[in-house]
Amino acid sequence: MVPRNKLSLKEKYPEIYAQTNIDRTGHKRVVPMEMLSLGLGRTGTMSMKAAYEILGYPTYHYVSMMENPPDLDLWLSALRRKYSPHPDEKPFTLAEWDALLGHVSAVTDSPINAFAPELITAYPNAKVVLVERDVENWYKSFEKNVISSFAAPMTRVLVKLDPGFIGKQGKIGEFLMRYMAILQFILGHEVALEKIDRIELRCLQDSEDKVLKLAHD
Repeated sequence: MVPRNKLSLKEKYPEIYAQTNIDRTGHKRVVPMEMLSLGLGRTGTMSMKAAYEILGYPTYHYVSMMENPPDLDLWLSALRRKYSPHPDEKPFTLAEWDALLGHVSAVTDSPINAFAPELITAYPNAKVVLVERDVENWYKSFEKNVISSFAAPMTRVLVKLDPGFIGKQGKIGEFLMRYMAILQFILGHEVALEKIDRIELRCLQDSEDKVLKLAHD
C-alpha cells in the first residue's frame, strides 16, 4: 500500500475529481428514504456511508456536495432559512428535501445532521441511527480535522478569492460552526433526538455489524 503522504491530490481526494453538475432543484424522489444516520462528523460517518452502500442504499455524505457542486447552493439555502431567515422565508419543505435527497436512501454526516428534527419529521418511516463517541475524544478529532480546517488563515483567503466552489463550502462551514456551538450542540443534539423518541439504534463507533442487522430487519 502506498503511504498517504506519497499519494497525489487526486488519489487522496478522489471525490473532488469525480464531479457531476446536476441541479437538483425541482427533482422528485426516486428511491425511498430508509436510513437517517444523524451522528456528528468524526463519528465514523464515512464508514456508515460505506456500510449503507454495501447494503445497496445510495447514501448522501458531506463529500456528496463536492461530487456535485450545485448542491452547495441548496444546502446554503436550507441553512440560511433555518438559522438566519429573511422575514418572508420559510424552512425547507418536504418537496425541497426530496429534490435534494430524492436520489438517496440514506444520509449521514454534516450538514445533514444539522437538520435532524426536520428530516425525522419529513421521513417518518426511515430508521434513525445515532453513532456515539466519547465526547473528549470526539472533540479532539473534530477540532483537529474540522475546526482547524475552517479556521485556518489560508482557508479564509481561499474563501474570499473563490466565491464559488470553495467559497460556498466556507459559508456552509461558517453556518455550522456558528450555530452548532460545538460541545453544547453535541449534548443538545442527542437530547433533542431522545425527545423525538425515534432512535432505533444507538451504537459506538466500529459497530457496523449492528447497523447491518438493523437495515435488514
